[in-house]
Amino acid sequence: MKTQTLSDGTVLLDLTVEEHHALSRSLKSVMGALEPCQLETAFGESVDFAYEFQFSVYLREAAARTAGVSWLLAAEVSDSFAMALTVTPIVDIRFDADGALWRVSERQLSFVNAIVNFHSGRYVKPLETVR
Repeated sequence: MKTQTLSDGTVLLDLTVEEHHALSRSLKSVMGALEPCQLETAFGESVDFAYEFQFSVYLREAAARTAGVSWLLAAEVSDSFAMALTVTPIVDIRFDADGALWRVSERQLSFVNAIVNFHSGRYVKPLETVR
């Protein structure tokens, strides 16, 4: 992965196909494994932000698959559903044959780092569950 910080604070993440798949899988796995009440504790972000980020990645991938990016994995739900929505994703991702270029804010980058650390087992803060 190559990174570059622009003068406006935006961070570019230049990911290979494999790196994009790994990041996307980490996001799906972690978000699917945690209860909404655990997300804020684990990542210091609001539940709304976490789900909006995840949904934005899904929308960007759906649009890319629809546009013919063949290396993206098939979605669990129909891409036509995503394309019918009038939602503006908060994550900017551009796809080409070699991978993906993510444009993220510092806040989004912190969230991505937290997701990867959690998924890889580097997270040590105990999570509480609601009983």
